[in-house]
Amino acid sequence: MKSPEEEPERRKLIRKAVDERFDWEEMAKRTLGRHWRKRTEKEKKEFIYLFGKLLERTYLDRVEGYSGERVVYVGDRIQGDYAIVKVKILTAQDTEIPVLYRMKKKDDKWLVYDITIEGVSLINNYRTQFNNILVRSSFKTLIEKIKAKVGH
Repeated sequence: MKSPEEEPERRKLIRKAVDERFDWEEMAKRTLGRHWRKRTEKEKKEFIYLFGKLLERTYLDRVEGYSGERVVYVGDRIQGDYAIVKVKILTAQDTEIPVLYRMKKKDDKWLVYDITIEGVSLINNYRTQFNNILVRSSFKTLIEKIKAKVGH
């Protein structure tokens, strides 16, 4: 169990490690899909920032709760500047969770732009949610909803 004093520092360290391995711009672009081209540079920057915060809030809470899990490398496939890395998480209860990382080479570094857990793509999931909001309402509404979720 972590002490309350350790929580903010641990979260900062996790966020730093994630920032070094994830391509937030590519993820944001893919979640907006065809709506990305319609955004101004200012809107894109704000969305990238808020999307990163949304993932931090949603997924870092889960990561912080992990203990006793092991990650086992299963294999990879590289095609040019794209790669898929397969792993499985072995839980303390002996459950296997298949995870697939989609990566893109950028400036000689491999960065994650999508994660599929048990067959569910993070990007496709958010793209569906965001597209529904954008089709029914507006980009401003989407930003307001994300801000509300991340406490901005």
